[in-house]
Amino acid sequence: MGPIKILRKRGHSETRLEDLEAELAYTLGGRAAERLVLSSLSAGAGGTADSDLAIATRLAVHIDSRYGLGAWGPIYLDAPDGALLHDPATRQRVRNRIEKAERQATAILRENSDLLERMAGGTRRRAAPERQFHRRLAPASPGCQCRP
Repeated sequence: MGPIKILRKRGHSETRLEDLEAELAYTLGGRAAERLVLSSLSAGAGGTADSDLAIATRLAVHIDSRYGLGAWGPIYLDAPDGALLHDPATRQRVRNRIEKAERQATAILRENSDLLERMAGGTRRRAAPERQFHRRLAPASPGCQCRP
């Protein structure tokens, strides 16, 4: 997994845990908005090493394993992020941290729902025909596990 770009406040040379958690919420904002606007999720936030979900996962792993701010305390582990996620306890901590950040992003978006609706514009109108297409396509494709 590649490097993580952290958006630091102007004038801050250090990054605190609360800053990293805010960065996680920021990174997952698109995913949270998708859930609020479309009432569902797509794979758009994940799938590639530079996706929002990949960036959030790396950051959550690094909080624990490299920054000395997680459950392992003041430790730096130079292990590949994917290898660290093989440990069930680490994977659960990372998942919990990501889910908490997504809840935070959702709360912020709900507080600003009027702005979100304006930004989303015709997204709902564009998504409706696509869902209808998937509903028609799924029965025609034997063995398809697709869900619109």
